[in-house]
Amino acid sequence: MTTPAWVMIRQIERYFAAVDAGDIPAILATLATRCGLEVVTAGLRLRSRAPIRAMFEVRFRVRASG
Repeated sequence: MTTPAWVMIRQIERYFAAVDAGDIPAILATLATRCGLEVVTAGLRLRSRAPIRAMFEVRFRVRASG
């Protein structure tokens, strides 16, 4: 079964709204159980939720400090 485009778009909108809000649980709720995240500009490739959570924790801590 193919996922309709509008469903994928809505999920992407939820992800970026959660990122903008700094809401890590909401970010993780948008990700599949087996997920990956790549930040091409940083050469960063993460393969599961634990390192993705850690990356966002650091990112938001740095953003808050400065």
